[in-house]
Amino acid sequence: MGISHFVHVFPGCMANYMGFDFSRQWRFNNFVTFFLTFETFVIFFIYLLWFSRCLHLYFVHFASHIFTFMLQYY
Repeated sequence: MGISHFVHVFPGCMANYMGFDFSRQWRFNNFVTFFLTFETFVIFFIYLLWFSRCLHLYFVHFASHIFTFMLQYY
């Protein structure tokens, strides 16, 4: 993931400071609303990428066993 993932930390601290009360600092109303929505999708997307990678490794691992099993009769 790398150090660039820490870009998500600073706005999260701002949102936490505001207590998720959008009226506390009017300048950041739209920003925090966008940030929370965006971060939800970012985290979900990272989860999907990781989960699909695990599935891929799982099936590749067992496919090698299946091919080995099939090749013994070739």
